[in-house]
Amino acid sequence: MGVVILLLFWIILIVVGFPIGISLILSCVSYLLIAGYGINSIVVQMFASLNSFPILAVPLFIFAANLMNRTGLTNTLFYFAKSLIGHVPGGLGHVNILASIFFSGMSGSLLLTLSTKKATTASTINKPTSSYTISSLNIRTAINC
Repeated sequence: MGVVILLLFWIILIVVGFPIGISLILSCVSYLLIAGYGINSIVVQMFASLNSFPILAVPLFIFAANLMNRTGLTNTLFYFAKSLIGHVPGGLGHVNILASIFFSGMSGSLLLTLSTKKATTASTINKPTSSYTISSLNIRTAINC
C-alpha cells in the first residue's frame, strides 16, 4: 500500500508541475515520514549518500568532455583518425573506432568517451544519406570494443 501512495504522490507532483527530481525527493521523503522515520535520519542519509567518488566523477567527466569539445581537441583527434584510415571503404566506422581507442587511452572513462564522441561524430556526419541512429550505434559499438 505504501508503494501505491508513493507512486500516486509522485505522479500528482509531476502533473502539478514540479520538476521530476524535486517530485522524486518530495515523494520519497513523504513516504519515509509516513513510514515512521525521523526527519533527522532522512536528512543525514541523503547527505551521506552524496559522499561518493563516482557521483562526484560524473559531472566532472561531463565538464571535461565539454572542455574538450570547445577547445577543439575532439575534432583534432577525429580528423587525425580520419587521415589515418578514412580512405578505407566504410571508413567512417573505422575512424569512429580508432577515435574511441584514442579517447579511451586519454581518459580511461566510458562516460567521457561517450560524451565527447557523440558531439564530434554527430557534427562530422552531415551528409543527407547518413543516419543519426546508425552513427549512434556505431559510437556505442566502438566504445564497447
